[in-house]
Amino acid sequence: MLPALLATIPDPKAREAAETLLAEAAAARSRGDLRTTVDLLQAAVDRVPSVETHAALGGLYLEMGVTSAADVHLRAAAMGDADNADRWIALANALARKPDPGAAAEALERAHATEPSLHIGRDARGWLARGGDASS
Repeated sequence: MLPALLATIPDPKAREAAETLLAEAAAARSRGDLRTTVDLLQAAVDRVPSVETHAALGGLYLEMGVTSAADVHLRAAAMGDADNADRWIALANALARKPDPGAAAEALERAHATEPSLHIGRDARGWLARGGDASS
């Protein structure tokens, strides 16, 4: 099943290409082949620059510690899906690790603006996350 925003891409061939590239990237990632994963996700962004393709590439860059690249792609995902608090939390993680604490705080404010009752803490790996450990 396609993510909701990917399903809104009007060109069925582009939608199919994005879905295929994201699936191939997930398979490469599960094999531990990060270079191929990055290449496939970059191809997905180049071919179909959608919220999902940017979020996938930005998330991988964040996990790899490439915060400047993560910032670019996670910002594109957050701007494209501005009512999704999780997109803003992901961007805040990238900005906090750049480090750009002021911009990270602004991203968290955007997350809270989309869901005023949202609690953000830290998960077991130390990432900002929905819920998380309230002591962080």
